Amino acid sequence: MPMKRKEAQTFLRSFAFETKQARLFWGLSRDELAEYAGLHVNTIGMMERGDRDLNSLSQTRILMALGCDEVQLDFDGLHFSIRSFGPSICNEGLLGLPASEIARGMGADIHALRLAQGLCLADIAGKADLHLNTVWNCELGLVSPTGYSWYRILQALGVSLVKPRKVE
Repeated sequence: MPMKRKEAQTFLRSFAFETKQARLFWGLSRDELAEYAGLHVNTIGMMERGDRDLNSLSQTRILMALGCDEVQLDFDGLHFSIRSFGPSICNEGLLGLPASEIARGMGADIHALRLAQGLCLADIAGKADLHLNTVWNCELGLVSPTGYSWYRILQALGVSLVKPRKVE
């Protein structure tokens, strides 16, 4: 189903642009980034063209493979910082974790943020313009939402900076 929202297209273009710039900064081919992130090279190509919104797990793997140490969120999309460390076969720890464990960790983070702000699921779902069950499933780590849905949830929580955890 094609995305109809202008904001979704802006998000996809932003993620595509930032990823490609970071990949080129490190002198990586699409094949190398795909290997480092544990994804298929066609997935990287579709994402860099803005043709596909990856799930948040795939985006996390790409960010970690690129050595991203923070992501700024604004109304234009995402902006990466890759200052601290370079690409690697990723955080082998990250690639070794089951997807369900990564999704649960991400969900626990948004759950804690929501509770700290005294918000209910319906508040976040309404602000993010997502179905209540989508937010609930994300919080429980039952799904890895699309990157755009994750972005909307973080915006609804007022998050403007994300610093990925390093996996030991």
